[in-house]
Amino acid sequence: MYPTQESFGTQDDVTLGAETYNAVFERLYNQKIDLTLTDEKKQVRRFSFSNPDDGSPLHLGPLPAGLYRYQARATLGGQPQQDAGELLVQSQPLEALESRADHNLLAQLSRRTGSRLYYPAQFDRLAQDILKANYKPVITAEEDLKDLINLKWIFFVILAFLTVEWAVRKYSGSV
Repeated sequence: MYPTQESFGTQDDVTLGAETYNAVFERLYNQKIDLTLTDEKKQVRRFSFSNPDDGSPLHLGPLPAGLYRYQARATLGGQPQQDAGELLVQSQPLEALESRADHNLLAQLSRRTGSRLYYPAQFDRLAQDILKANYKPVITAEEDLKDLINLKWIFFVILAFLTVEWAVRKYSGSV
């Protein structure tokens, strides 16, 4: 038993795949599998199904957001088998569900905040309104500090000066 995706959304159809094998790892089909699905509130849902020849998954439908634990049980060749795991259903923000702009909502939002809504045909008016607004420029600065310990070339320059100084002192006999 395994989830068909890493995580599911609250609007998604939650699906689980199931594969059954015999003792020599030959795939078995149409085996009865009992599934127990437990949510974070310990609410238990039970399902019974068989794995079809075409390998299609078990469709559980949309589930509320949360972490679910599943336990699957089957009897294969007279031996009881079981598998367990987890699946995650995440709530999706409303913005992720609709990929197109909702112009009515944008118009309401602009009226509530005292701003204006401009459509593509009104870009000239937008440019005029920006120029009339007389905005003050904002100056920003960004500093990038680096530790000397991270500059390896400085280490090698200092090492070279020390080596040259040592060699000069050694040559002149003052060491």
